[in-house]
Amino acid sequence: MTGHYSIVRLLLGRDAGDDGEVNGRNYARVDASDGDGRTSLSWAAEQGYSTIVMLLLKEGANIESADNSGRTPLSWAVWNGREAMVELLLRERANIDAQDKIGWTPLLWAVVRRHETIVEFLLWHGAETEKKDKENGWTPLWWAARMGHMAIFQQLLKRKADVNSKDTCGQTLLAWAIRNGVDDVAQFLSEERAQLPSTI
Repeated sequence: MTGHYSIVRLLLGRDAGDDGEVNGRNYARVDASDGDGRTSLSWAAEQGYSTIVMLLLKEGANIESADNSGRTPLSWAVWNGREAMVELLLRERANIDAQDKIGWTPLLWAVVRRHETIVEFLLWHGAETEKKDKENGWTPLWWAARMGHMAIFQQLLKRKADVNSKDTCGQTLLAWAIRNGVDDVAQFLSEERAQLPSTI
C-alpha cells in the first residue's frame, strides 16, 4: 500500500518542480481514464484505498467521475462492499443517488450485492428508495423481494419504501408475490397495507 501511495504521489507531481514535470515528463492528469472510462479515483474507491482516495480528492479529482457505464466511485465502493470507503465518499459529498446508464443507484447495487450494513448506512444518510432501474422499473424493494434478500427487504420496509410501486408492466410487488407464491413477501406487504391487485 505504501508503494502504491508513493507512486501516486509521484505521478501527480507532488515531488515534481513548479512546472509539473517529473524527469522531463508532464505528470498524470488526475482524472485521466482507462478504456472503460474509469479513473484512478474509481479504482482506488473500489479497492478501499482510503489514503490514495484522499490524495486524489485533494489534488482535485472529480468525485462524480462516471465511467462508460455511468458508474461513479461511490457505486464501485458499494459494489465491492467497502463500508469505510462508502462512508468516506459520502463525507466528501458524493452523490448518494447517482444513477448509472441502466438506472442503478448505489442503494440498488448494495441491495443486489447483499451488503446489509451498507444498505442501512445509505438509508440512514437519506438514500432515495424509489429510484427504479430502466429495464424493469424495479425499485430496491422490488429487487430485494425478487432475490429473496428478506433482511434487506425488511430494512427497506422500515424506511417506508413504497409498497405499491409498479414495474414497467404496471404490476405491483404484491401482485407478483401472490402470482408466484412468494408467501413471505406477500405477508409482509399485506401487513404494510399494500393495495390488493384487482386481478392476478
